[in-house]
Amino acid sequence: MHPRHLFLTLLPFCSLSAQEKVNGTLTGKVMCGYHGWFSAQGGGMGIGWQHYTRHGHQTDVATVDLWPDVSELDKDEIHDSPLRMPDGRPAPVFSSANPKTVHRHFDWMRTHGIDGVFLQRFGSAIRSDKHRAFTDRVMENVRTASAKTGRSWSLRWNERRKS
Repeated sequence: MHPRHLFLTLLPFCSLSAQEKVNGTLTGKVMCGYHGWFSAQGGGMGIGWQHYTRHGHQTDVATVDLWPDVSELDKDEIHDSPLRMPDGRPAPVFSSANPKTVHRHFDWMRTHGIDGVFLQRFGSAIRSDKHRAFTDRVMENVRTASAKTGRSWSLRWNERRKS
């Protein structure tokens, strides 16, 4: 490895130039996790509210660390959730099943120098036909958006273990 490349790999969020990146590898690329597991009633393919509220049905407890900023999304990408903003309005969310929204996320990655994602899937997410259809739709959205924006993607399987 060239000493310059070693130095660059040690810097946080520092990527190689486009000329130095090798297609087909992760060398010099900034990769992030992409969950793609957010669904909304009416936009989540019949699986309800997933990952915004506990178990997809309790409406009084948010389960996200940070509320998504949907200010740049179009009306056809936003769903009013059962959760409420401090002023009483429904809290707006997005669904990962919407190809337009996933493409927007990949555009943001391109704009901010993120080269690609590790799409996460869980074995439990294919427990039913509806959940499998949802995760397959998200994977197709990621595949299409990555091709259109020149981003890389990889599938990462996770296993949840109950202790």
